[in-house]
Amino acid sequence: MNWYLSDLANGKKTTKIFFPIVMASALATGCSGTSSDSTDANDVSNSSNNSLVINEIVAKAVNGGNDWFELYVTEGSVNLSDYSIVDNDESHEAQSLPDITLSAGEYLVIEAIDEDDTASENTSYVTFKLGSSDNLTLTHDGSTVSTLSWEDGDAEEGYSYGLLTDGTGLASTLNPTKGYSNEAADDPIDDIALDTIVDSFPALVVNEVVAKGLSNSAE
Repeated sequence: MNWYLSDLANGKKTTKIFFPIVMASALATGCSGTSSDSTDANDVSNSSNNSLVINEIVAKAVNGGNDWFELYVTEGSVNLSDYSIVDNDESHEAQSLPDITLSAGEYLVIEAIDEDDTASENTSYVTFKLGSSDNLTLTHDGSTVSTLSWEDGDAEEGYSYGLLTDGTGLASTLNPTKGYSNEAADDPIDDIALDTIVDSFPALVVNEVVAKGLSNSAE
């Protein structure tokens, strides 16, 4: 289904945008616990009376893919027509969300692209990209209801950044799970401890080294 967005009547500058919608229902609840990469609570803020939250972002997709972010409903039903979203670039305009309703456990995945870029087929989008150090702000009738901030290194290529567990947890580095329940990031290879086995009685040893061969010419 295709939607054409209209401006919010709340005094904020918004952009009209052609916005195909894709929703995905949660297949499972989020992973329990928090990651060692979890940030403090200042990086994520959700209004206590709001059930629509910014759940996950990818700021550098693998293989040159589009940036994206994911919205998630924690409880009840939410109509998106009174919501808008923008990042921290002052040159970007807040962009309104379509007049559709999401229920608890449903996701809305939105690609973040330049105006000249093309979104993936049947995928919703906004016309601003995400930075390596950035934040998203979701507003309802002009009031901020959810924010997600990240710094350089939080969302490197091949990883996402978001809430663990979905909708309510602390923000941390994740494995990308576009439209599905968030999961903790795999340990980077640099963090894996390698054990070295020392054989006290090896069968083969280095016995002698010649650093420079003899010259064949007569001195």
